Amino acid sequence: YPNDKAAEVSLQTVRKWMESNHEK
Repeated sequence: YPNDKAAEVSLQTVRKWMESNHEK
């Protein structure tokens, strides 16, 4: 797993988590 790809996946995960967390 290249670092760039990992960073991309991490960003997407954080974005989804923030969106779901924002609903509270």
